[in-house]
Amino acid sequence: MTIWRGNSHVPSIGPKFHVQWAMLGGMDAHETDTASAVVEARKVLSYVKTGMDAGYKSFTDSQQAYLDKYFVLGSERPSEADFDEITKVLLLTHNGMFAAGLKVKISNTAASGGFVTAGYVTRHKNPRSDSVLKTRGNHAGMYSGNIHLHQSELNTPRSAVRTIIHEATHRYAGTGDFGEQGYTDGSLSLNFRQAGLTNAQALNNAESYAAFAIQFFYLR
Repeated sequence: MTIWRGNSHVPSIGPKFHVQWAMLGGMDAHETDTASAVVEARKVLSYVKTGMDAGYKSFTDSQQAYLDKYFVLGSERPSEADFDEITKVLLLTHNGMFAAGLKVKISNTAASGGFVTAGYVTRHKNPRSDSVLKTRGNHAGMYSGNIHLHQSELNTPRSAVRTIIHEATHRYAGTGDFGEQGYTDGSLSLNFRQAGLTNAQALNNAESYAAFAIQFFYLR
């Protein structure tokens, strides 16, 4: 059984949050890096929220291209329904990351099932009665555990931020995963690993939101 230590952090942006780490395996050294990644994820989501509030017509050409790429829109001008859905998921994710009681766990072990994963959120029925969350696709209300981050992600800070945002969309907006078609590679371009993701899938794909947010913020 894993034994966890933890500390609360009062960040430069948003309310305090809690970082936990496994006692074994030298995890203490990663606490500061994890806290920094949470703060950076909040900055990214705040910037993206401001951009979404302003509307896609305010986007740079690059930002419009990311919107098209990660949500398989087929053009640089999304439909009103698609843009509203993307905005809704990002708002739920933003609000969750800024909510009191946020907790991120860092470990060096595999997730349930024995495989090593960049991050995960425990999936079980969420008792929350939030009416917006309940309307979020087949996965809505299923993710209610803490955000977990594998220590290896901290070797690349931007990857850690992307993983935190990815898992936060599960936790707070009920997004799903769609295999190799839905995950991006580790390159600066963050291309999908395989072709074939549909627009409908992309609108519920955690990695689409995480990759879009990262590119929108860092590669404006």
